[in-house]
Amino acid sequence: MNDPIAFIHIPKTAGTSFVSVLRRNEPVGRVHLPNIFSREVELLERLESERAAQARLLYGHVPLTLRPDFPARSRFVTFLREPIVRAYSHYRHMYNRMIDTGEAPPLEAPGIPDNLQARMLCALPDPFARPADDDLLQAALRELDDLAFVGVLERFAESMVLAHGRLGLRWIAYRRENIRPSAPLPPEAEEILREQNQLDLQLYAHASRRLESSLAATARRARSLEAASEALTERRPTAQPAALLHVAGYGAAHVDAAARKRLARWRQWRATRALRAAAGAARLRG
Repeated sequence: MNDPIAFIHIPKTAGTSFVSVLRRNEPVGRVHLPNIFSREVELLERLESERAAQARLLYGHVPLTLRPDFPARSRFVTFLREPIVRAYSHYRHMYNRMIDTGEAPPLEAPGIPDNLQARMLCALPDPFARPADDDLLQAALRELDDLAFVGVLERFAESMVLAHGRLGLRWIAYRRENIRPSAPLPPEAEEILREQNQLDLQLYAHASRRLESSLAATARRARSLEAASEALTERRPTAQPAALLHVAGYGAAHVDAAARKRLARWRQWRATRALRAAAGAARLRG
């Protein structure tokens, strides 16, 4: 498929890791869109640019409301995350230093919109100013079902195998990016965030039910992908063949020439290392 991919990056949903895969699949013709939460005017200018009109990949913290401004025939994709954990991770990301000093605003304070996932996907005008009502939820559910691809962070590897087929990606081995140490969710915070994110909870439950059978079918290949990607994250050289040859579980015939060259270089490095080790052992014996 040649239609451009437009990634709606909801904050704190493993979007950075997913973007790294998309960027590898589209090394040219990509546009990183400005964050709507801080640079809305610049965002609109970027979307209207000639470069955006010819892009193969567009991605950023932008709501689906701006879909008419994207290139024609764009395939919209997104990742979701369990809403309570996502909201708390977002809160800690914004106020981490203030939390350590006890100066962070309360969870109820303005700063992070409630039901952020539903608001970013509803495609309604002024999504962040609208009341969190059933109209917003139903709009988000309709749009969610119409997206070209939806993944969930909690089943990231399975989602990536699913993306391989639905988006026509060649490379899906990933290195986990932008990971912060998790913090325990205080019971009182969970209660507040649950009350604040009722629409997101329903949206996430709907997506999980809808994706269950498709994700379950990817389990075997996802285990292989997860092992390769874990080694890539830890930058273990011995993981390179598994990662390079891993295209949703297929073999070397599906790996392009550049990957085979990288694999050959790795094998040469391993052989050279073995020869040096042998030479060193011989000198010790001598």
